[in-house]
Amino acid sequence: MPTPQEKLDAILDDFQAANRTHETDPGRQLRELIETTPALKEAFLEQVDKGHLVRLERLPQPSRALGDYNPCTGVMRVSIKDLNDAAGGNKKAANSLRFTLGHEIEHAAQHDALLASDRALGDSVRRIALGPSPHDYTAPLKAYNERECSFEVAAEIAGFNTLAEYVRNRDPNATLKDLFLASPDDMSPYIDEDRRTNPKTYPLKPGLTLDNNLKMPSTQANRDAMARYFYEANGYPEQRVGDALNNIARLERNVLNAARAANPHHPAPQIDVNLREIGLQAMPLPGGFNDTSPRLRAFAQEPNPQRRDNALAHPAPPFPGAPSGREVRLALLDRAANVYDEAKQKLQQSLEAGSSLQSHKKEMDRALDGWVRQYGYAQEELQNLETRGNAQQIEAFCGRVGENCERMQQITSGVPLFEGERESHAERLNKGIERFERGAEAEADNALSLG
Repeated sequence: MPTPQEKLDAILDDFQAANRTHETDPGRQLRELIETTPALKEAFLEQVDKGHLVRLERLPQPSRALGDYNPCTGVMRVSIKDLNDAAGGNKKAANSLRFTLGHEIEHAAQHDALLASDRALGDSVRRIALGPSPHDYTAPLKAYNERECSFEVAAEIAGFNTLAEYVRNRDPNATLKDLFLASPDDMSPYIDEDRRTNPKTYPLKPGLTLDNNLKMPSTQANRDAMARYFYEANGYPEQRVGDALNNIARLERNVLNAARAANPHHPAPQIDVNLREIGLQAMPLPGGFNDTSPRLRAFAQEPNPQRRDNALAHPAPPFPGAPSGREVRLALLDRAANVYDEAKQKLQQSLEAGSSLQSHKKEMDRALDGWVRQYGYAQEELQNLETRGNAQQIEAFCGRVGENCERMQQITSGVPLFEGERESHAERLNKGIERFERGAEAEADNALSLG
């Protein structure tokens, strides 16, 4: 039986052979990163031996990530571009890869728990979808979000500690400044660069503590702080819960269609979720879902059987005194544009001061992605308006969205193409707009054909 080292060598050999070119050898660089980071190598050997890591592949480009891991397949993907940058002498790229590899190999260590979490969610929602109305998904979604948070926080702490150990091994007297400068992109969410002092200082973010070796212990306080600085700051709750909600909506439609195949008059169930209980607010829900958060209960109306029966196709009208779905979406669209504009101004100031641009660029990337996502939700709201709204509402809504589009196009037009990127922010914005508009047109055509 092959040893863990022999198994790892075989995986690295396959990756190297698949990605070597006449000019570059990213697989060799990946092997060197693992070999020169003892804790990382130990983690790789353990997960390879357990069968949690079975293959390495290249990460498709363009991608803002440096790597990812799929527990269903046991495959870790790595950025070829960043491996080549590291091979070319870019130490920050090498260190960022060390951080990322430490993060992703921790997900491999979570292999069984990740799969069990997905099964638990699937079992819970199927039981609810097949049960009597109302269908309340708050409890399984809250538990799922908490599990996902614990997985991501543990992985991020592992990535942090992987780089911290490497920096400390190279210099036993290394400080927070050395750790920050080793990879500003990865450390800026957790270590501040205070430019108000001369020389600059590098304090930890509030709520975080490190040991004498610059490593982050997995204390409750550190986990809570990392949940804010990493999991919540990067939009993981909205992404993970949003994906789960979309899957639930598809399941609900399938169950209802099957029931109506036997009984065309079978009523649609009431579908509830308490966003505040999960830790989310003002998040768009799929059609037919009711947010039962306390902020809405005070305005609750008596159930309307006809409206409930058509809930999947026609979301309920706004509660008296509460903001409408379109008002929420327009507010979120405005907010994303404001965040992007502010980050762009900060980047311009950093450029003039000769400072690092990376943290501001990452903030701009997140704000741009958030704006495009909110634009997609706005297209969904427009479809709802066209179903149950009036011409004046539709015109006002389209006008506000159009103004926001023009503003974002104007802001992004002055942003240059960053090093290593294939598309400018303006191009990414326009592609996002076009993608959702094509989707909206297809939905409209489909609705006409069904009618």
